Amino acid sequence: MDAIVEKWGRIDILVNNAAATWTGNIKEMKPENWETCVRSKLDSSFYLIYNVLPHMLKQGYGRILLASSEGQLGLEGMCAYSAACGGVAAMTRGIAQELAHDGISINAYTPNAGTRSWFNMLAEYRAEGIDPTYIEAAAPPAQKFPPDRMIPVLGYMCTKEFDASGLVVKLGADGEVSLWTNMDKYNTMFKDLWKDGAWTVEELRERMPEELLKDVVLTKSVLAVNKGSYD
Repeated sequence: MDAIVEKWGRIDILVNNAAATWTGNIKEMKPENWETCVRSKLDSSFYLIYNVLPHMLKQGYGRILLASSEGQLGLEGMCAYSAACGGVAAMTRGIAQELAHDGISINAYTPNAGTRSWFNMLAEYRAEGIDPTYIEAAAPPAQKFPPDRMIPVLGYMCTKEFDASGLVVKLGADGEVSLWTNMDKYNTMFKDLWKDGAWTVEELRERMPEELLKDVVLTKSVLAVNKGSYD
């Protein structure tokens, strides 16, 4: 960062698009698999911000964009990657509040496109004798288009006029631009613990299925695949 400032005078924009993944069941995961995902995405975001922030604070201006992923929702076979992506989203929202009066905005985005990693994964399946046709068919439309289609949106989010901060933007190469929610609560159940005492297992057994879990639908991700389940 110091070298950049020495050459160009200032740093206005930081975009961290780095990521590495490991796909597999948690029962097979090793610590190094976890570190591959967390270091490449979550740790890299922190250390880049840590080193660029003094320069942006000094000039009173900056735009920071961090790549998260739909993995923030929790993808089967990618728990470490999902944790890193969720961490980026949460960190973005937290830092945005801390920099609200410093002229620095920070936002995250979840890109989806036909990237090199996507095609490499399909090629790996083929090399192992696994037909990925049905995986390709189930993939989101965005993965049929090249990633450069997303660049104008990121470019606009780096302009001075785009001063929103703390957003997590869903960005697809098929033209979709959406906002992710801040994990809003729903189906709340309540008991006055001061008046009526603590929850009991019997009360929870009676109320939770009807009040808390009534709209919960368990889904299976189609974005990440545990290859072992298709052998």
